Amino acid sequence: MSSPRILRTLNYPHALSRQYLATPGAAHAWPSILGALNWLRELVLQVDEKLEQIHPFDDEQTRLEEPIGRAFHEMHIAAYQHYRSSGSELPPHILQEFGDQVNFILNCPSSEEWRQTEERLKQLELQLTSYADGDNQLADFKAQLTELDSAVHARTQEIKHVEAQLQSVQTELDEAKKAEADQIRTNKDLKKRLNAIKERLREQAKAGVGAQIQEYQMLKERYESRIKAKGELQEEVEQMELALSRREGRIAPALDDYNRLVGTIRAAEYEEVAKGCDLKIQTYRMGFDITKELPSLIDEVTVFREHARNCVTQVEQQCAVLSRRITETCELIQNLGLSSIQTDLKESEAECEKLEQLLCSVDAELEADKRHWADEQQIHSNRCSDLRTRLSNLRSEISKAEETVEQLMRLTSAKAAFLDGIEKKTIAFIPIFRNFVASLELQRRATEDRANMFRDCIRAFTERMEKKMEKVLNDAEIENN
Repeated sequence: MSSPRILRTLNYPHALSRQYLATPGAAHAWPSILGALNWLRELVLQVDEKLEQIHPFDDEQTRLEEPIGRAFHEMHIAAYQHYRSSGSELPPHILQEFGDQVNFILNCPSSEEWRQTEERLKQLELQLTSYADGDNQLADFKAQLTELDSAVHARTQEIKHVEAQLQSVQTELDEAKKAEADQIRTNKDLKKRLNAIKERLREQAKAGVGAQIQEYQMLKERYESRIKAKGELQEEVEQMELALSRREGRIAPALDDYNRLVGTIRAAEYEEVAKGCDLKIQTYRMGFDITKELPSLIDEVTVFREHARNCVTQVEQQCAVLSRRITETCELIQNLGLSSIQTDLKESEAECEKLEQLLCSVDAELEADKRHWADEQQIHSNRCSDLRTRLSNLRSEISKAEETVEQLMRLTSAKAAFLDGIEKKTIAFIPIFRNFVASLELQRRATEDRANMFRDCIRAFTERMEKKMEKVLNDAEIENN
């Protein structure tokens, strides 16, 4: 398409000669060409003015709307320039920059702030999820505290019951101590009476009765010692004779009956009589002749019988004398009144022994009760100390749990406040954002429509200019040819 035709298509009011265009270096052609260029420049300025009218920017606007209008104006200018330079829409990063600028003007959170807010919200949700069992733990702690309170109450009741039992035992112990004191006084009285009786016995012994009793005891001891010495000598003699007979030969079978008789006489009940008689056990020995020894043996047995009879008679006489003297001594003691005193003394000693046994049993029972109640008290004190320790531990755990719950409540309240603030800002921003989106959508559609229309005009203008330039060039080639 030739240049004059393009200018005519653009409604150029003047005519442009082809000669001027064919000879652009001629001086006379410059005024018309510069005039056409000035007209094109004015046309471009008019197009800019129309574009500014499409996206007006008024300095008379309010302070809140002024930056928004400037931002939209800059965005449309950038979109138009980018479209003119590259023929495509704005890239996403430029749109993101304009969006951040609009958010900053409208005091809305940016995409980075929204991202940080979402991350913080996720962290808070994770913390709330991790602390979701706080109420259950608190309920468990409260249940444990209730159980411990009931256990402490039960232990307190047991302690009160034990204290009541200890009080009753203490009362019984006081009564036992009083009875013991009374018994001690009674024992002291009995001891005083016993001492008085002993003093009377000593006085009576000094009066003569004691000398007779002492003489009787001395004679009795002397008699027993002599009998004992005689028996020991008799045993030694018999042992020596038996040893001698065993060395000389064995016991004669013919004398077995005699030996059995001697063994029978030497029984425990006849031992004293056998020792008093010079009775021997006959055995075999060198030169033994039974025809000669038997008469002597019979004589010895006869002598033994007589001697035994004499010993028995003497013993009977001595027993009669001793029994007579004992009877006289008993009569003398009865006459002196010592039998009743001895009876009272024995009864007093028996009562004292019974009282001492009773006191010992009471003391043993008291000691056993004291040990038992001391052990019970120690066990209860240990249980109470363990319960107090567990109670203090549970209280510390409950305090920690309460602190954790308070911290969770603070976090929850902070999260709620943060969400409320975001919600308030969002509520205040939503209508503006909706209006902004709606207006942006309308402007985008209008811009797209105008851009499409302008693009169609430019395309048509370009096609017309190309056709005219081709026609001019073809005509010039034809003329040259």
